[in-house]
Amino acid sequence: MFRPPGDCPQCGEFVPAKAKACRECGACDKTGWSEDTAYDALDLPESAYEDDDGHVAATARRGQDEARRQARAWFWRTVAALLLAGLLWLTFRGLA
Repeated sequence: MFRPPGDCPQCGEFVPAKAKACRECGACDKTGWSEDTAYDALDLPESAYEDDDGHVAATARRGQDEARRQARAWFWRTVAALLLAGLLWLTFRGLA
């Protein structure tokens, strides 16, 4: 676990003593000073997360899973909004 002072594990900028977050990237205890998230901001290719056997690290998989969850949620919200709009259109069309 990172404790200031030292270089930020996210962006590499110096973080002064008693700082609660990095001034450059905003990393903190809540967003991840840990070594598991040290390379998240570098936008490395997927192969950079693989170990010697070609297995992807758990942190990379977690990020992918979260992105899929967010995409799925957006899709279903859009479907629900379209269905609601269609029902309202049918309802008010019948009243006119």
